[in-house]
Amino acid sequence: MEAAINEAWERIRSLPDVRVIGLGSGRTIIPFIHGIVNYPEFHTCTFIPTSFQASELLDQLRLRRGDLNAYMRVDVTVDGCDAYIIDDCIENNVTLIKGGGGCMLQEKMVAQVSGTFIIIASREKARKTTDGLVIPVEVHPFAVGACIERIKQHSGVKSVTVRQGTGKVGPVISDSGNVIIDVLLTEDKQPVDLNELNEFLLSISGVLETGLFIGMHPCLLTF
Repeated sequence: MEAAINEAWERIRSLPDVRVIGLGSGRTIIPFIHGIVNYPEFHTCTFIPTSFQASELLDQLRLRRGDLNAYMRVDVTVDGCDAYIIDDCIENNVTLIKGGGGCMLQEKMVAQVSGTFIIIASREKARKTTDGLVIPVEVHPFAVGACIERIKQHSGVKSVTVRQGTGKVGPVISDSGNVIIDVLLTEDKQPVDLNELNEFLLSISGVLETGLFIGMHPCLLTF
């Protein structure tokens, strides 16, 4: 991972006039943030965190943080992912599955306004098919039951469960105060079209965001 993190920082260094850096969430981002000690030219940048964990670390390191209300354009964002599928037919077309940490709503907001999107991921997270893939979905607490019943109607869905917290009783609550549900896919009937599935999920009232990051053409750095 260290080599990929260093490569990410070098990629950022090669970009012109970087002033605002977006940060994803998860295990990849913590060592990435710590890596800034080797790149003092970025100490005056503003960082846009997408998780409470990243915000805390930025404060500990006394780095400036902001949000999308103040910075509507982000020069570069660095994030990890839970899985990825590479389309061999289209250059640089990678579908990401994110949301294991429950922060995909903020992560997608920041990624969509970023000039460059860098993903650091283990090669073990590469997937060839959608069978057995779990897609996190962020749902408004008022509509959890209704959303689950509607999602179950999709032919590519095997099961839908509310993600339960560890160390506490009850569901996982996102940093935005919403419920995370996990959608398990199956290819028993036919291969799952992730673009169609994403559109189907987002058409359901109460679904706020999905963990499918499609068409964002990230710079994928693997280790």
